Amino acid sequence: MAEIKSVCPTCGEDTHVYKVSQIYLEALMRVKNKENAETPLMDTLKSELPPERAAKMKDADYYHYVVESFAPPQGGAQVIRSIDPDWVAVALGLLSVYILYQIYFAQHGIFWGMLAFAGVVLGAYLFFRKQIKLKFETEKRRESGDKDLIERAVGNWMKLYYCSTDNIVFGWKKGDRIPLAEMNQYLLQNSMKK
Repeated sequence: MAEIKSVCPTCGEDTHVYKVSQIYLEALMRVKNKENAETPLMDTLKSELPPERAAKMKDADYYHYVVESFAPPQGGAQVIRSIDPDWVAVALGLLSVYILYQIYFAQHGIFWGMLAFAGVVLGAYLFFRKQIKLKFETEKRRESGDKDLIERAVGNWMKLYYCSTDNIVFGWKKGDRIPLAEMNQYLLQNSMKK
């Protein structure tokens, strides 16, 4: 079954129009597997480069450039598994009991000072607990929202086409034409729920 190509809204042609996700995957295969990868689309795109630009770039640099340019939207660094502050307080409380036990038998003279210090730390946590928990819950909700935004943006990225003649991406929203360099910013801004 032949792939249905989309027509570029700028030049009105479909001969130099390619799926963005396919370009990215083939460039990634070429970067990972060097010359062993079968990537006909990469060969086609490289042949369409102006000769002066092709002469300036080595093959490896070109494929890295393509991977970076066509990469899907990505989120920032995320906490893999956030820990509830109350569990941290319980763990530190149990550790404090063990340490205080050791101090009581090894250095009895400073035991009461350390017990008072542990009490002050516990009191400070209980005093600021509501603010700490609120910050924790806000961060957790923000991370969850960021994840949903990235998932929607990647879903929209999968619908995009690239026209090598005009160096634009299009196809997600009818009539929109975005320069390749602005693709991810556009996707993230326009994938937010309204």
